[in-house]
Amino acid sequence: MLGYYASAQCSFNINTQMAPVLCHGESNGILVVNVSPVGTYNFQLGSGALQSNNIFSGLNAGSYWVKVQDPTLNCTDSVLVAVTEPNPLVISAASSTNNCNQSGSIQLNTNGGNTTFTYEFRELGATSWNTASGSTISSLDVGLSYEFQCIDNNGCYSNLLDTFIEAYTTVISSSFSCTGGGQFILSSNNSNTPITHSISPAYGTFTNPNQIDGLAVGTYTVTSTDASGCSWTNAYPMGNQNITKVVSFPTCMNSNGNIYLAVVGTAPINYTLNGVNSGTGNSINFSNLASGTYTIQVSDAAGCSTALIVPLPNAYLPSTSSLSQTSCGPVYINGLPYSSTGVYTQTLTNAIGCDSILTLNLTIYYPPSNLVNQNGNSLSAVASGVAYQWMSCNPFQIISGANSQTFLPTQNGQYAVILTQNNCSDTSTCYAVNGLTVNDFDDQ
Repeated sequence: MLGYYASAQCSFNINTQMAPVLCHGESNGILVVNVSPVGTYNFQLGSGALQSNNIFSGLNAGSYWVKVQDPTLNCTDSVLVAVTEPNPLVISAASSTNNCNQSGSIQLNTNGGNTTFTYEFRELGATSWNTASGSTISSLDVGLSYEFQCIDNNGCYSNLLDTFIEAYTTVISSSFSCTGGGQFILSSNNSNTPITHSISPAYGTFTNPNQIDGLAVGTYTVTSTDASGCSWTNAYPMGNQNITKVVSFPTCMNSNGNIYLAVVGTAPINYTLNGVNSGTGNSINFSNLASGTYTIQVSDAAGCSTALIVPLPNAYLPSTSSLSQTSCGPVYINGLPYSSTGVYTQTLTNAIGCDSILTLNLTIYYPPSNLVNQNGNSLSAVASGVAYQWMSCNPFQIISGANSQTFLPTQNGQYAVILTQNNCSDTSTCYAVNGLTVNDFDDQ
Protein backbone atom coordinates (compact mmCIF):
# COMPACT_ATOMS: atom_id res chain seq x y z
CA MET A 1 0.00 0.00 0.00
CA LEU A 2 1.54 3.31 -1.12
CA GLY A 3 -1.33 5.71 -0.35
CA TYR A 4 -3.76 5.94 2.56
CA TYR A 5 -6.01 8.87 3.41
CA ALA A 6 -8.93 9.21 5.92
CA SER A 7 -11.10 12.21 5.05
CA ALA A 8 -12.60 14.39 7.75
CA GLN A 9 -15.25 15.65 5.38
CA CYS A 10 -16.21 12.27 3.88
CA SER A 11 -17.17 9.16 5.72
CA PHE A 12 -14.95 6.79 3.65
CA ASN A 13 -11.32 5.72 3.66
CA ILE A 14 -9.10 5.48 0.53
CA ASN A 15 -6.60 2.64 0.21
CA THR A 16 -4.41 2.24 -2.97
CA GLN A 17 -2.38 -0.63 -4.31
CA MET A 18 0.34 -0.13 -6.98
CA ALA A 19 2.01 -2.57 -9.43
CA PRO A 20 5.23 -0.89 -10.65
CA VAL A 21 6.29 -0.50 -14.30
CA LEU A 22 8.01 -3.73 -15.38
CA CYS A 23 10.89 -2.26 -17.39
CA HIS A 24 12.29 1.25 -17.24
CA GLY A 25 10.48 3.57 -19.63
CA GLU A 26 7.52 1.30 -20.32
CA SER A 27 3.83 2.18 -19.74
CA ASN A 28 2.43 -0.80 -17.89
CA GLY A 29 2.08 0.38 -14.27
CA ILE A 30 -1.24 -0.33 -12.44
CA LEU A 31 -3.15 1.46 -9.65
CA VAL A 32 -6.04 -0.16 -7.75
CA VAL A 33 -8.14 2.17 -5.57
CA ASN A 34 -10.03 0.53 -2.69
CA VAL A 35 -12.64 2.45 -0.63
CA SER A 36 -14.22 1.46 2.67
CA PRO A 37 -16.97 1.09 3.53
CA VAL A 38 -18.01 -0.72 0.35
CA GLY A 39 -20.36 1.34 -1.74
CA THR A 40 -20.88 3.00 -5.09
CA TYR A 41 -18.09 5.43 -5.95
CA ASN A 42 -16.62 7.24 -8.93
CA PHE A 43 -12.87 7.46 -9.52
CA GLN A 44 -10.66 9.95 -11.34
CA LEU A 45 -6.90 9.81 -12.12
CA GLY A 46 -5.34 13.24 -12.51
CA SER A 47 -7.32 15.32 -15.00
CA GLY A 48 -8.91 12.28 -16.59
CA ALA A 49 -12.63 11.55 -16.75
CA LEU A 50 -14.61 10.10 -13.85
CA GLN A 51 -15.15 6.36 -14.08
CA SER A 52 -16.84 3.70 -12.01
CA ASN A 53 -13.93 1.28 -12.44
CA ASN A 54 -11.38 1.49 -9.60
CA ILE A 55 -8.44 0.14 -11.68
CA PHE A 56 -6.09 2.37 -13.72
CA SER A 57 -3.60 0.55 -16.02
CA GLY A 58 -1.04 1.36 -18.73
CA LEU A 59 0.61 3.97 -16.51
CA ASN A 60 4.03 5.55 -16.81
CA ALA A 61 6.17 5.95 -13.72
CA GLY A 62 5.33 9.15 -11.78
CA SER A 63 3.04 10.73 -9.16
CA TYR A 64 -0.74 10.81 -9.66
CA TRP A 65 -3.63 12.43 -7.80
CA VAL A 66 -6.44 9.91 -7.30
CA LYS A 67 -9.90 11.39 -6.64
CA VAL A 68 -12.79 9.39 -5.13
CA GLN A 69 -16.37 10.72 -5.31
CA ASP A 70 -19.37 9.53 -3.31
CA PRO A 71 -22.28 10.49 -5.59
CA THR A 72 -24.82 9.80 -2.88
CA LEU A 73 -23.33 12.22 -0.33
CA ASN A 74 -21.81 14.49 -3.01
CA CYS A 75 -18.51 14.11 -1.19
CA THR A 76 -15.03 14.04 -2.87
CA ASP A 77 -11.56 13.25 -1.47
CA SER A 78 -8.15 12.81 -3.10
CA VAL A 79 -4.87 11.03 -2.41
CA LEU A 80 -1.41 11.41 -4.02
CA VAL A 81 0.02 8.08 -5.21
CA ALA A 82 3.39 7.21 -6.79
CA VAL A 83 3.91 4.63 -9.57
CA THR A 84 7.51 3.42 -9.54
CA GLU A 85 9.78 1.76 -12.12
CA PRO A 86 13.13 -0.04 -11.94
CA ASN A 87 16.35 1.70 -12.88
CA PRO A 88 17.44 1.21 -16.52
CA LEU A 89 18.98 -2.20 -17.18
CA VAL A 90 22.51 -1.58 -18.44
CA ILE A 91 25.10 -4.21 -19.39
CA SER A 92 28.80 -3.38 -19.81
CA ALA A 93 32.05 -5.25 -20.28
CA ALA A 94 34.15 -5.10 -17.15
CA SER A 95 37.12 -6.85 -18.75
CA SER A 96 38.12 -9.24 -21.53
CA THR A 97 40.90 -11.81 -21.47
CA ASN A 98 42.95 -13.33 -24.28
CA ASN A 99 44.25 -16.85 -23.57
CA CYS A 100 47.36 -16.68 -25.77
CA ASN A 101 45.25 -16.24 -28.92
CA GLN A 102 43.63 -19.65 -28.31
CA SER A 103 40.39 -18.40 -26.77
CA GLY A 104 38.97 -15.35 -25.04
CA SER A 105 36.63 -14.55 -22.18
CA ILE A 106 34.65 -11.52 -21.03
CA GLN A 107 33.32 -10.38 -17.66
CA LEU A 108 29.98 -8.56 -17.84
CA ASN A 109 28.65 -6.01 -15.32
CA THR A 110 24.92 -5.38 -14.92
CA ASN A 111 23.24 -2.36 -13.30
CA GLY A 112 19.55 -1.61 -12.78
CA GLY A 113 16.71 -3.90 -13.77
CA ASN A 114 15.20 -6.58 -11.56
CA THR A 115 17.28 -9.50 -10.35
CA THR A 116 17.85 -12.36 -11.21
CA PHE A 117 19.68 -12.05 -14.57
CA THR A 118 20.16 -14.36 -17.55
CA TYR A 119 23.00 -13.78 -20.02
CA GLU A 120 23.15 -14.67 -23.72
CA PHE A 121 25.77 -14.16 -26.44
CA ARG A 122 26.31 -14.69 -30.16
CA GLU A 123 28.84 -13.87 -32.83
CA LEU A 124 28.00 -10.55 -34.48
CA GLY A 125 25.74 -11.22 -37.46
CA ALA A 126 24.49 -14.61 -36.19
CA THR A 127 20.74 -15.19 -35.84
CA SER A 128 20.55 -17.47 -32.79
CA TRP A 129 21.63 -16.84 -29.18
CA ASN A 130 23.71 -19.01 -26.86
CA THR A 131 22.83 -19.07 -23.16
CA ALA A 132 25.72 -18.40 -20.77
CA SER A 133 26.05 -19.92 -17.31
CA GLY A 134 26.74 -16.54 -15.71
CA SER A 135 28.21 -13.10 -16.20
CA THR A 136 31.65 -14.52 -17.07
CA ILE A 137 31.57 -15.94 -20.60
CA SER A 138 34.55 -17.95 -21.82
CA SER A 139 35.68 -20.08 -24.79
CA LEU A 140 35.14 -17.19 -27.21
CA ASP A 141 37.10 -17.02 -30.45
CA VAL A 142 39.72 -14.28 -30.50
CA GLY A 143 39.70 -11.86 -33.38
CA LEU A 144 35.89 -11.93 -33.62
CA SER A 145 33.16 -9.51 -32.55
CA TYR A 146 30.34 -10.62 -30.27
CA GLU A 147 26.97 -9.33 -29.11
CA PHE A 148 25.83 -9.86 -25.50
CA GLN A 149 22.45 -9.38 -23.85
CA CYS A 150 21.11 -9.53 -20.30
CA ILE A 151 17.51 -10.45 -19.40
CA ASP A 152 16.08 -9.74 -15.93
CA ASN A 153 13.24 -11.60 -14.23
CA ASN A 154 10.71 -9.11 -15.61
CA GLY A 155 11.82 -9.94 -19.18
CA CYS A 156 13.66 -6.63 -19.63
CA TYR A 157 16.58 -6.66 -22.12
CA SER A 158 19.88 -4.83 -22.38
CA ASN A 159 22.32 -5.34 -25.26
CA LEU A 160 26.06 -4.84 -25.63
CA LEU A 161 26.86 -4.67 -29.36
CA ASP A 162 30.04 -5.29 -31.33
CA THR A 163 32.39 -6.28 -28.53
CA PHE A 164 35.70 -7.35 -30.05
CA ILE A 165 37.80 -10.08 -28.43
CA GLU A 166 41.14 -8.71 -29.54
CA ALA A 167 43.83 -11.08 -30.78
CA TYR A 168 47.41 -10.39 -29.82
CA THR A 169 49.28 -8.84 -32.70
CA THR A 170 52.40 -6.87 -33.40
CA VAL A 171 51.93 -3.55 -35.13
CA ILE A 172 54.73 -2.43 -37.40
CA SER A 173 55.55 1.04 -38.60
CA SER A 174 57.76 0.60 -41.67
CA SER A 175 59.81 2.87 -43.86
CA PHE A 176 62.13 2.24 -46.77
CA SER A 177 64.91 4.16 -48.45
CA CYS A 178 66.33 3.05 -51.78
CA THR A 179 69.74 4.17 -50.47
CA GLY A 180 69.63 3.07 -46.81
CA GLY A 181 67.34 0.01 -46.67
CA GLY A 182 64.21 -0.58 -44.65
CA GLN A 183 63.17 -0.17 -41.02
CA PHE A 184 60.57 -1.84 -38.79
CA ILE A 185 59.41 -0.22 -35.53
CA LEU A 186 57.49 -2.81 -33.49
CA SER A 187 54.71 -2.41 -30.93
CA SER A 188 52.15 -4.83 -29.48
CA ASN A 189 48.65 -4.70 -28.00
CA ASN A 190 49.73 -7.27 -25.34
CA SER A 191 50.24 -5.56 -21.98
CA ASN A 192 52.06 -8.54 -20.44
CA THR A 193 55.51 -6.97 -20.85
CA PRO A 194 58.32 -7.26 -21.64
CA ILE A 195 57.63 -8.26 -25.25
CA THR A 196 60.53 -9.74 -27.22
CA HIS A 197 60.72 -10.08 -31.00
CA SER A 198 62.57 -12.21 -33.54
CA ILE A 199 62.59 -11.90 -37.34
CA SER A 200 62.86 -14.47 -40.12
CA PRO A 201 64.76 -14.53 -42.36
CA ALA A 202 67.38 -13.20 -39.97
CA TYR A 203 68.24 -9.93 -41.68
CA GLY A 204 68.93 -6.39 -40.53
CA THR A 205 70.02 -5.19 -37.11
CA PHE A 206 68.06 -4.76 -33.86
CA THR A 207 69.13 -1.25 -32.84
CA ASN A 208 66.84 -1.64 -29.78
CA PRO A 209 64.36 -4.39 -28.74
CA ASN A 210 61.58 -2.79 -30.81
CA GLN A 211 63.46 -1.51 -33.88
CA ILE A 212 65.07 -3.33 -36.83
CA ASP A 213 67.15 -1.40 -39.37
CA GLY A 214 68.89 -2.25 -42.65
CA LEU A 215 66.19 -4.53 -44.08
CA ALA A 216 66.27 -5.50 -47.74
CA VAL A 217 63.21 -5.75 -49.97
CA GLY A 218 61.15 -8.86 -49.14
CA THR A 219 58.59 -10.34 -46.76
CA TYR A 220 59.54 -10.98 -43.12
CA THR A 221 57.94 -13.09 -40.40
CA VAL A 222 58.02 -11.43 -36.95
CA THR A 223 57.47 -13.65 -33.88
CA SER A 224 56.59 -11.83 -30.65
CA THR A 225 56.63 -13.36 -27.15
CA ASP A 226 55.21 -11.88 -23.92
CA ALA A 227 56.42 -12.32 -20.33
CA SER A 228 54.32 -15.47 -19.88
CA GLY A 229 55.79 -17.18 -22.92
CA CYS A 230 52.75 -16.62 -25.16
CA SER A 231 53.89 -16.19 -28.78
CA TRP A 232 52.23 -14.97 -31.96
CA THR A 233 53.46 -14.51 -35.51
CA ASN A 234 52.73 -11.98 -38.25
CA ALA A 235 54.14 -11.54 -41.78
CA TYR A 236 55.04 -8.08 -43.06
CA PRO A 237 56.30 -6.87 -46.45
CA MET A 238 59.26 -4.55 -46.86
CA GLY A 239 59.76 -3.06 -50.27
CA ASN A 240 60.27 -0.06 -52.40
CA GLN A 241 57.76 0.79 -55.06
CA ASN A 242 54.91 -1.54 -55.89
CA ILE A 243 53.23 -0.52 -59.14
CA THR A 244 49.92 -1.85 -60.44
CA LYS A 245 49.37 -1.17 -64.12
CA VAL A 246 46.12 -1.38 -66.10
CA VAL A 247 46.25 -0.77 -69.86
CA SER A 248 43.49 -0.27 -72.45
CA PHE A 249 44.66 -0.36 -76.08
CA PRO A 250 43.44 2.22 -78.63
CA THR A 251 40.94 0.98 -81.20
CA CYS A 252 40.24 1.74 -84.86
CA MET A 253 43.26 4.05 -85.20
CA ASN A 254 41.68 6.41 -82.66
CA SER A 255 43.39 8.20 -79.74
CA ASN A 256 41.41 6.39 -77.05
CA GLY A 257 44.09 4.33 -75.31
CA ASN A 258 44.55 4.45 -71.55
CA ILE A 259 47.30 3.67 -68.99
CA TYR A 260 46.37 3.62 -65.29
CA LEU A 261 49.00 3.32 -62.54
CA ALA A 262 48.48 2.71 -58.80
CA VAL A 263 51.73 3.06 -56.82
CA VAL A 264 52.69 2.11 -53.28
CA GLY A 265 55.70 4.19 -52.25
CA THR A 266 56.86 7.10 -50.11
CA ALA A 267 54.86 10.26 -50.79
CA PRO A 268 55.05 12.46 -52.70
CA ILE A 269 55.14 10.26 -55.81
CA ASN A 270 55.85 11.98 -59.13
CA TYR A 271 55.25 10.83 -62.70
CA THR A 272 56.59 11.78 -66.12
CA LEU A 273 55.21 10.59 -69.46
CA ASN A 274 57.80 10.61 -72.26
CA GLY A 275 59.88 13.03 -70.20
CA VAL A 276 57.05 15.48 -69.46
CA ASN A 277 55.84 15.99 -65.87
CA SER A 278 52.37 14.55 -65.65
CA GLY A 279 51.24 14.56 -62.03
CA THR A 280 51.70 13.66 -58.38
CA GLY A 281 49.89 11.14 -56.18
CA ASN A 282 49.40 7.46 -55.48
CA SER A 283 47.47 6.94 -58.72
CA ILE A 284 47.45 8.52 -62.13
CA ASN A 285 45.53 7.97 -65.35
CA PHE A 286 46.97 8.72 -68.80
CA SER A 287 44.06 8.87 -71.24
CA ASN A 288 43.30 9.71 -74.89
CA LEU A 289 46.51 8.01 -76.04
CA ALA A 290 47.21 7.05 -79.64
CA SER A 291 49.01 3.83 -80.53
CA GLY A 292 52.74 3.90 -79.82
CA THR A 293 55.31 3.16 -77.11
CA TYR A 294 55.29 5.27 -73.94
CA THR A 295 57.98 5.70 -71.27
CA ILE A 296 56.70 6.44 -67.77
CA GLN A 297 59.08 7.39 -64.93
CA VAL A 298 57.84 6.98 -61.33
CA SER A 299 59.88 8.49 -58.45
CA ASP A 300 59.12 8.93 -54.75
CA ALA A 301 60.48 10.76 -51.71
CA ALA A 302 62.54 7.71 -50.63
CA GLY A 303 64.71 8.09 -53.71
CA CYS A 304 63.17 5.10 -55.46
CA SER A 305 62.65 5.39 -59.19
CA THR A 306 61.08 2.98 -61.68
CA ALA A 307 60.91 3.31 -65.46
CA LEU A 308 58.07 1.61 -67.30
CA ILE A 309 58.01 1.09 -71.05
CA VAL A 310 54.43 0.52 -72.13
CA PRO A 311 53.57 -0.38 -75.74
CA LEU A 312 50.07 0.55 -76.91
CA PRO A 313 49.25 -1.22 -80.17
CA ASN A 314 45.90 -0.80 -81.83
CA ALA A 315 43.59 -3.46 -80.46
CA TYR A 316 41.39 -3.36 -83.55
CA LEU A 317 42.32 -2.01 -86.98
CA PRO A 318 40.09 -1.08 -89.92
CA SER A 319 40.21 -3.80 -92.58
CA THR A 320 40.13 -3.74 -96.38
CA SER A 321 38.99 -6.72 -98.44
CA SER A 322 38.06 -7.50 -102.07
CA LEU A 323 35.42 -9.90 -103.34
CA SER A 324 34.58 -11.03 -106.84
CA GLN A 325 31.12 -12.48 -107.34
CA THR A 326 29.01 -13.60 -110.26
CA SER A 327 25.29 -13.60 -109.71
CA CYS A 328 22.08 -14.30 -111.52
CA GLY A 329 20.15 -11.20 -110.67
CA PRO A 330 20.55 -8.44 -108.06
CA VAL A 331 22.94 -8.74 -105.06
CA TYR A 332 22.17 -7.22 -101.64
CA ILE A 333 25.06 -6.01 -99.45
CA ASN A 334 24.39 -4.39 -96.09
CA GLY A 335 20.75 -3.97 -97.18
CA LEU A 336 21.58 -2.19 -100.45
CA PRO A 337 20.72 -3.75 -103.88
CA TYR A 338 23.24 -4.00 -106.76
CA SER A 339 21.61 -4.91 -110.08
CA SER A 340 24.26 -4.28 -112.76
CA THR A 341 27.83 -5.41 -113.43
CA GLY A 342 30.51 -3.14 -111.98
CA VAL A 343 33.02 -2.47 -109.15
CA TYR A 344 31.44 -1.28 -105.93
CA THR A 345 32.86 -0.07 -102.57
CA GLN A 346 30.98 -0.58 -99.32
CA THR A 347 31.95 0.62 -95.80
CA LEU A 348 30.88 -1.76 -93.04
CA THR A 349 31.04 -0.96 -89.29
CA ASN A 350 31.63 -3.74 -86.76
CA ALA A 351 30.39 -4.03 -83.16
CA ILE A 352 33.20 -1.90 -81.68
CA GLY A 353 32.83 0.86 -84.25
CA CYS A 354 35.72 0.07 -86.61
CA ASP A 355 35.11 0.55 -90.33
CA SER A 356 35.92 -2.16 -92.87
CA ILE A 357 36.17 -1.34 -96.61
CA LEU A 358 34.75 -4.00 -98.96
CA THR A 359 35.50 -3.75 -102.71
CA LEU A 360 33.11 -5.91 -104.75
CA ASN A 361 33.88 -6.84 -108.36
CA LEU A 362 30.39 -7.83 -109.40
CA THR A 363 29.29 -9.55 -112.59
CA ILE A 364 25.55 -9.89 -112.93
CA TYR A 365 23.85 -12.08 -115.55
CA TYR A 366 20.16 -12.32 -116.11
CA PRO A 367 18.48 -15.47 -117.36
CA PRO A 368 17.20 -15.43 -121.01
CA SER A 369 13.63 -14.63 -121.90
CA ASN A 370 11.30 -17.46 -121.02
CA LEU A 371 8.71 -16.63 -123.70
CA VAL A 372 7.56 -19.40 -126.07
CA ASN A 373 5.76 -19.08 -129.45
CA GLN A 374 3.17 -21.77 -130.12
CA ASN A 375 2.13 -22.56 -133.68
CA GLY A 376 -0.40 -25.31 -133.58
CA ASN A 377 1.34 -28.31 -132.10
CA SER A 378 4.81 -26.73 -132.47
CA LEU A 379 6.50 -24.91 -129.54
CA SER A 380 9.46 -22.58 -130.19
CA ALA A 381 11.48 -20.61 -127.58
CA VAL A 382 11.84 -16.91 -128.42
CA ALA A 383 15.43 -16.67 -127.02
CA SER A 384 18.11 -17.93 -129.39
CA GLY A 385 21.67 -19.03 -128.79
CA VAL A 386 20.99 -20.46 -125.36
CA ALA A 387 20.72 -23.97 -123.90
CA TYR A 388 17.26 -25.58 -124.12
CA GLN A 389 15.72 -28.38 -122.16
CA TRP A 390 12.09 -29.24 -122.84
CA MET A 391 10.00 -30.94 -120.20
CA SER A 392 6.49 -32.21 -119.63
CA CYS A 393 4.42 -30.43 -117.00
CA ASN A 394 2.14 -33.24 -115.88
CA PRO A 395 4.05 -34.82 -114.40
CA PHE A 396 7.09 -32.55 -114.36
CA GLN A 397 9.66 -34.62 -116.17
CA ILE A 398 12.67 -33.87 -118.35
CA ILE A 399 12.22 -35.06 -121.95
CA SER A 400 15.47 -36.75 -122.96
CA GLY A 401 17.00 -35.35 -126.17
CA ALA A 402 14.59 -32.42 -126.38
CA ASN A 403 17.30 -29.74 -126.51
CA SER A 404 16.43 -27.70 -129.60
CA GLN A 405 14.93 -24.24 -129.82
CA THR A 406 11.80 -25.80 -131.37
CA PHE A 407 9.99 -28.75 -129.87
CA LEU A 408 7.40 -30.97 -131.59
CA PRO A 409 5.54 -33.06 -129.03
CA THR A 410 4.65 -36.66 -129.87
CA GLN A 411 1.54 -36.70 -127.74
CA ASN A 412 -0.96 -34.30 -126.34
CA GLY A 413 -0.07 -32.67 -122.98
CA GLN A 414 1.42 -29.62 -121.37
CA TYR A 415 5.03 -28.64 -122.01
CA ALA A 416 7.59 -26.05 -120.85
CA VAL A 417 11.21 -25.25 -121.60
CA ILE A 418 14.18 -24.52 -119.27
CA LEU A 419 16.45 -21.87 -120.82
CA THR A 420 20.06 -21.51 -119.55
CA GLN A 421 22.72 -18.90 -120.34
CA ASN A 422 25.85 -18.08 -118.28
CA ASN A 423 24.68 -20.60 -115.67
CA CYS A 424 21.50 -18.59 -115.17
CA SER A 425 18.28 -20.45 -115.83
CA ASP A 426 14.61 -19.67 -116.14
CA THR A 427 11.61 -21.85 -116.91
CA SER A 428 8.70 -20.90 -119.17
CA THR A 429 5.10 -21.36 -118.31
CA CYS A 430 3.41 -24.57 -119.38
CA TYR A 431 1.81 -24.65 -122.86
CA ALA A 432 -1.01 -27.05 -123.74
CA VAL A 433 -0.74 -29.18 -126.88
CA ASN A 434 -3.97 -31.12 -127.57
CA GLY A 435 -4.38 -31.10 -131.35
CA LEU A 436 -2.41 -34.27 -132.14
CA THR A 437 -4.39 -37.08 -133.88
CA VAL A 438 -3.66 -40.71 -134.63
CA ASN A 439 -2.53 -39.75 -138.13
CA ASP A 440 -0.07 -37.27 -136.61
CA PHE A 441 1.36 -40.05 -134.50
CA ASP A 442 1.65 -42.31 -137.58
CA ASP A 443 3.44 -39.55 -139.50
CA GLN A 444 5.97 -39.22 -136.70
